[in-house]
Amino acid sequence: MIISSFSESLREKIAQEAKSWVGTLFHHQGRIKKSENGFGGCDCIGLVMSIARKFNLKSIYDGDLLINHDEQNYSRFPQKNKLLEKLSKHLSVANRTYVRTGDIGLFKINKLPQHVGIFVNEGTTSLIHAYQDVGFVCMHNYSDLWKNRLIKLFSFNELR
Repeated sequence: MIISSFSESLREKIAQEAKSWVGTLFHHQGRIKKSENGFGGCDCIGLVMSIARKFNLKSIYDGDLLINHDEQNYSRFPQKNKLLEKLSKHLSVANRTYVRTGDIGLFKINKLPQHVGIFVNEGTTSLIHAYQDVGFVCMHNYSDLWKNRLIKLFSFNELR
């Protein structure tokens, strides 16, 4: 019970933090949240890694902080299954049939796994992600378009 309460509380904190990034400009390999002084800039994995940093979330692989596994030398174009392999190594696989607040979706764009977002479930399920096509971190309903793009669902280690 205590672990469940902790993880539900952490899920809500992750959701609130993800929402606070909405409006941050899209910037490839960025990790900077918008502020009173500027629009910041991040990409989809930058959003996930920044949340991992804020809450000191850990890798299931070695128990080290996820942020210590952050890489910022990747291409704009997917490198086959590299993102899938990295996420599978460091995050817990979640049940695809029940999306929960704080879960991370891996999505295919142009048939390859190359995009991630964080789910928020507040009556309806929404997706928060830094999306290059719109130019900033956005939040919208988890539509059929995105459901059809979902490859795998993950959770941070602390939310298992």
